[in-house]
This record gives sequence, structure tokens and C-alpha cells, in this order.
Amino acid sequence: NTAKEFSSLIGNKTITSYSRNGRGNLSLDKNISEHPDTQPLLNPNELMELKPGESVVVRVTKRTDLKGRKITPNPIFNHGKTIMKYSYQYLAGDFPEASFQSLRLEIHCGHKDTSLNNILYSPVAKPQTTLEETPMPFDAPLKQTLSEKQIDFIRKLFRAENFDENTIDFTMTMTQFDEFLQELLDNRKISQSTFDDVYTVLKDSA
Repeated sequence: NTAKEFSSLIGNKTITSYSRNGRGNLSLDKNISEHPDTQPLLNPNELMELKPGESVVVRVTKRTDLKGRKITPNPIFNHGKTIMKYSYQYLAGDFPEASFQSLRLEIHCGHKDTSLNNILYSPVAKPQTTLEETPMPFDAPLKQTLSEKQIDFIRKLFRAENFDENTIDFTMTMTQFDEFLQELLDNRKISQSTFDDVYTVLKDSA
């Protein structure tokens, strides 16, 4: 946690630990030994028990004094006479305890008479373009589009090409019949003149 982190940043100090050894509990022949040991300058418990105003400053960037001389940036423990005041206590002696309204300070506020309604920003959303579905024109079968006379004439044109007229399905739509004619022309089963004559009949029926 934060207390342990700051305790390790502050560092340790070297202390001398003493120990006493003897042959027995009631023996006067005792040996006293000492050995160096390390101890945190401020352990985590002490950091969490700082009094109001006390603080610890770990200096890692400032390595010179006010005169620019090189120094060892030891941590600073503000306590006792160096205790820090709260922010509201610094100017307590400069201002009276009277209320703010009683000071009658002239207020210079350039927007005190501004109406919020006059500066209100209301973005206007751009209307979305509505796509309307356009119905496709009805493609009727040839039986409903052509008369009996026109159908007989088309049969006659195919007979002239030695094409089996009974294979022609007049229940096809105009679009399907157009693909059918184009395929016959591409495969050279009908001539260009027959192709044009059939289209003349279809054009007259439109």
C-alpha cells in the first residue's frame, strides 16, 4: 500500500542492537554482544499515524540548496515547528471574520445580465433521406400482351427458319422472351432479319 511504498522511499537508518547471553538464568557470567541492524526512518504504522499538518516530503528532483550548492536530497519530515498549516489558515489573519456579503465588494461580472436562453445552443439534426420503394412495372406473360394474330405471325416467322414453333412457350414474360430470342440469335438458330421482325411485333404490342 501507500504507507509501505513511502516507508521504503524514505529509507532506513542503522542502529546497534545488543544481546546478552549466559550459561543460565541465574548465572552472573553474562556475555553482552552488539551488532548493527537497519530500521526504517518511519515505518508504515508511523506514517499512517501522522498528526494533522504533519507531512513527509521525498525529494527526488531537487538536488541543490537555495544557493545552488549540491546537496544530498534527504527526505523532509515536517513536524513540530515545521508543521504545515491548512490552506484556509494562511490568510485567516489578513481577512476579518465578517461575512463576505458585509464586505460590500464591488462585483465585476460581465455575464450577470446574460440570459441563458439567448446563448443556448440547440443542434438541429439533418433530416434523414427517406428511401421510398418504387414498385417494378408488371411484366405480363406474352399471352396477355400479344393478340392471337400477333402470336400466329411470330409462329410463322419461326416456321420460316425451320424452327419447331411448338417449343415456344408464350407464357414467358417479355423479359424472359427477350433472353430466349437473344440466345437463339447467338446460337445462329434464327437469322438477324427474323430477330428484327419478331421485335417489331413485340414493339407494336407495347
